[in-house]
Amino acid sequence: MLNPPGPDDCFILSYTSGTTGVPKGVKITHNQVLNTAYAVNTRMETGGIGVGKADTYISYLPAAHSFE
Repeated sequence: MLNPPGPDDCFILSYTSGTTGVPKGVKITHNQVLNTAYAVNTRMETGGIGVGKADTYISYLPAAHSFE
């Protein structure tokens, strides 16, 4: 039996490049990903270009990019 993830469970580990210090892994939680998606959509709706169920998302960022 699988347990669904909780808001504070790890969604992805994003590894930094170390440009301002030693490279390290950063834990990104499910809650952080959902909050970011909500904030982006809210901002886009404010500008009149919200994302709906009929829209398609095409990713062009590298797999390592955390805003994927």
